[in-house]
Amino acid sequence: MVKILLGCLVSIMAPSGIKAIKGLLNFIYLAQYMAHNNETLGYMKDALKEFHKHKEYFVKIRCREHLNLPKFHSLLHYVESIQYFGMTDNYNTEMFEQLHIDFAKHGWRATNQFSLQDNEEE
Repeated sequence: MVKILLGCLVSIMAPSGIKAIKGLLNFIYLAQYMAHNNETLGYMKDALKEFHKHKEYFVKIRCREHLNLPKFHSLLHYVESIQYFGMTDNYNTEMFEQLHIDFAKHGWRATNQFSLQDNEEE
């Protein structure tokens, strides 16, 4: 879906919005490389600069009140993290997201056990 996103928006979004999305998508694609060198890390920095330069478009059109989001902030640390820890496939948030899902389900079940038992008795 992301592969066609930019093409779908070209005729309906202002150039600054397109540039912001293009910068973000370029950054995401570059971050997925299996290997990096100073050149590709430079491309990542440039793509992120383009995104940050044009992201205010979304505040201007009232899509959001602000873009101070943790996921956008974390992008600022990707290049440095790749230099210190290696490729991004060596770390991700998948494990923590799965833990959140599991704990949310356990919590829901624990708080709703009483009502489930009551319904079974009726």
